Amino acid sequence: MNDSEIEVRVCGVDGCRGGWVVASANGEFVTQDLAYLIPMFDIIGIDMPIGMSADGRRACDTEARKALPSRGSTVFPVPPRSLIDIDDYARANQQSKERFGRGVPRQAFAIWPRIRLLDVLAQRYPSRFVEVHPECSFARMAGRVLPTKHGEAGKNIRKKILEKHLGRACVALEGAKTDDVLDAQAVLWSTLRFVRGVHETLGDGSVDECGLPMRIVV
Repeated sequence: MNDSEIEVRVCGVDGCRGGWVVASANGEFVTQDLAYLIPMFDIIGIDMPIGMSADGRRACDTEARKALPSRGSTVFPVPPRSLIDIDDYARANQQSKERFGRGVPRQAFAIWPRIRLLDVLAQRYPSRFVEVHPECSFARMAGRVLPTKHGEAGKNIRKKILEKHLGRACVALEGAKTDDVLDAQAVLWSTLRFVRGVHETLGDGSVDECGLPMRIVV
């Protein structure tokens, strides 16, 4: 898919050690400030939850895990909206157990600050952000679930798939790991599909209490 044919300014975003890696028609770069992208792009696809239910359960996550039967663990649990402002792990974990009967995985809790940041921006610019899960994007491109992205085999097959579907596969970028860059490009691919109206949507069409859609675009 050639994004030069799209008049809408589109990008795909994934979290990385340097902040956020951004993939667009003009190439890839890393920024520490997610808000920096607002004036630059009309539609921002991002690998981060948008829309939080009262109990943390979302139909789109359930469907994503079913679509990735051997990689379902890559779909992280989304925090209940009532807990998202808690910045202490022990407290968040305890309250989650008491109120919802399950704890909070540490790996999932580690991205809560990013979710909070995105939530503020998504509420301010509700039509600007689209949630994408790159593993679902790669599975759709390949027609099958791919092996883990952390091994060389997984990286190489993702590069080949992106070269076929996006026309390129950038892998070297200061401040981001190779798999983060590849994920951002996969998010871009699904976001372009969204703009063209040829995407698939995971979820039941519900929105959260702030009116944000709880969906994953593929």
